[in-house]
Amino acid sequence: MTHPRFAKWFQGSPKKSDHRRPQTPLSVQLLESRLVPASTIGLLSVAIDGSSGDNASGLGASQSAVSQNGRYVVFESSATDLVVGQTELNAGTDIFLRDRQTNTTILVSHESGSPAVTGDNISRNPSISADGRYVVYRSTATDLVSGQVDGSNNDVFLYDTATDTTTLVSHADGAATTASNNSTSYAQISADGNYVVFVSRATNLLANQSTFDTNATDDVFLWSRATGTRLW
Repeated sequence: MTHPRFAKWFQGSPKKSDHRRPQTPLSVQLLESRLVPASTIGLLSVAIDGSSGDNASGLGASQSAVSQNGRYVVFESSATDLVVGQTELNAGTDIFLRDRQTNTTILVSHESGSPAVTGDNISRNPSISADGRYVVYRSTATDLVSGQVDGSNNDVFLYDTATDTTTLVSHADGAATTASNNSTSYAQISADGNYVVFVSRATNLLANQSTFDTNATDDVFLWSRATGTRLW
């Protein structure tokens, strides 16, 4: 005898009215909401003359990211001809943002005050907020922020596309333009652009951190854009 709890499974095929329309997977919903059909492929690392850039772009999954609606794509590239008047101060990768609606590209990792001049060292691993306004990346450049005091370690920066301003996220406690005392990387930004999580070996990101951070290895930190504070 079939237990009443399971009887409905042994009553044959369900009636037509019992069928429920399967939900569309989130990944498919996002793809369908993009600005072009799913079957369309477009070149994003476009040179100013319309051809492909003169060097490699986006050589891995962590080297590019897309906004939620697909309009903005951020990527790293060694190309030197993606932005009008582009001036290279390093021989490595820089961070660029492509607007697929206006078909324009901007240099994200640019020298402070010079939108077409790259930072003096490489920048990598971008992450973008859902609306495409904020971009987070790591860099060894020392001229991305006005008054920046830096060594040769990796630091994490936040770029605001609306104001064309760059903020040093991984700065020493109490010194907004002074880099921390050790390497920082693997940064990701939250969808709403309010939080940045990153990994660092630095011991001066928090007040009195050296007194309790004694593991001499990587730790994970959370930075709030609204308050400029960090949590360990």
